Amino acid sequence: MKKIVGILILCVLVSCGLYYVTTQTNFFHIKSVVLAKPAQFLRPSDFATLMNLNLMTTPKRDLEKLIEHNPYIESFTLQRLFPSSLQISCVERQEFAAIHFNGLYIIIDPAGIVLDIRKEYGILMLLDGFDFESVHLGKPLDSKNKEALEHTIQLMLLLKQNVDFEYQVTYKKGIEIRLSETMTAKFGQGEDIQNQFVAFMTIYEDIMRKGILGGVIDVSKKKYYIFKPID
Repeated sequence: MKKIVGILILCVLVSCGLYYVTTQTNFFHIKSVVLAKPAQFLRPSDFATLMNLNLMTTPKRDLEKLIEHNPYIESFTLQRLFPSSLQISCVERQEFAAIHFNGLYIIIDPAGIVLDIRKEYGILMLLDGFDFESVHLGKPLDSKNKEALEHTIQLMLLLKQNVDFEYQVTYKKGIEIRLSETMTAKFGQGEDIQNQFVAFMTIYEDIMRKGILGGVIDVSKKKYYIFKPID
């Protein structure tokens, strides 16, 4: 009987000790956040809100809520590394282009998700001429010309995959690509962007072979693709 009582007392003492260490000390508080693989845009400061949370008692969903608001994180999984570290495995959204806005630049990914708003856009492609209703980090850009913006992004992805020349993108009642001071391409609203791109490349390569340096490649009208040389 005394042995049983002794075991019970020991269990109570151990439980009390674990409870004290878990809830009344910082032994299990998060002191570091580790990324499972190197990140291009995420920084340790992005996870400051996780610091000092109790790794043992904080519900997983509460931890996830503090992470998923970061617009650069597309998806992620968590792993608790006891006693005081949290490991995050994530798929990172990539910066793709910038849209000018009141002296600042809205940074978007290839899906049109807003990643950042800042003063500089660095080496990103700059898009001009798009108006929008609202801007929310981590959400698709709510452009007044939403479909045209989507088509423009598709066009830019095609250009990125297939050409190495520099160009500028502008929306002026339609998608326009400025290839040089004297050469422009018009894509309209880009409703048939795949075929338009093929037609554009065919015309562009032909006029380059002929040494023509100025004009307008107009693929805005379906099945009526033309080149208008400068007079």
